[in-house]
Amino acid sequence: MSTPQLRLNPADPRFADAVMADIGRLRATAAGRALFRRLLEAGSSVTIDKPQPPTRPPNAWTQLMNPEQRRGDTAILYDPADWPPSADQPSDVVLFGRLLDAVALATGTPLPDPFDGGTPPEIEAYLRERNAKRAERTSIEP
Repeated sequence: MSTPQLRLNPADPRFADAVMADIGRLRATAAGRALFRRLLEAGSSVTIDKPQPPTRPPNAWTQLMNPEQRRGDTAILYDPADWPPSADQPSDVVLFGRLLDAVALATGTPLPDPFDGGTPPEIEAYLRERNAKRAERTSIEP
């Protein structure tokens, strides 16, 4: 078995920089680091790429690299430019959700139903940490 990797399509430098910024935001939280550990433990590689052609309205998804298999390496297709920081769902949150899907696909676990109306607890934990960090940065010391 090969070493699992997180790969990024570097063809568009702005896209690559934005994805790396999202990864950095994830790694700055305990929830994000736990997610990356789960990916590593799953033993499969993840490739992040920009949807071609661009999606309108914006969309993001995770799929198996080999659809004939029940589990394995995955591809995440999303464009951080579609989800600015001011959006209801910023790009790092979108990536976090797609990485959760990558863990499920890598391990053969069923994906959560996107129409169940609930937010996965892992995303809730990430959002709490993310919002706390943002509040720390914007608070003014007396």
